[in-house]
Amino acid sequence: MKSYARAVLSCAVLLWPAMAFADPTLTAKLVDRDAKARKGEMTVEVSVGGLELTDAAKAMEQPRTGQGHIHYRLDDGPVIATTATKLSFHELGAGAHSLEVRLAGNDHKPLGPAQKLSVTVPPKQAQSAARKPAAPNNP
Repeated sequence: MKSYARAVLSCAVLLWPAMAFADPTLTAKLVDRDAKARKGEMTVEVSVGGLELTDAAKAMEQPRTGQGHIHYRLDDGPVIATTATKLSFHELGAGAHSLEVRLAGNDHKPLGPAQKLSVTVPPKQAQSAARKPAAPNNP
């Protein structure tokens, strides 16, 4: 019985790191997509599982299992590396915009695939018309 218990304990110790840190998960969604697009805005909310969100600079950009942050990239702009799970973009020009969201380790290396979200901002005159109240009907 003692050797069986020792074998089980040995297996548990060997498997513990794999059991303790599952692959991190990421779910990104746009908030009020169409209404915000009409105003030239985009807001994304992110849910993260299996990862402690950590400021890479505070972690000295040293990778640690189970730690990381979020990378956001709007169109071909710079990467925004942050622990923020809600981020808004304002003053977007008319046309199609693409947002890439992914998890990254403290060393900024990707942790899994990116999610891509998109919106189309209408031309300015369509935005203005959407904000103006309808003229009253005068007989």
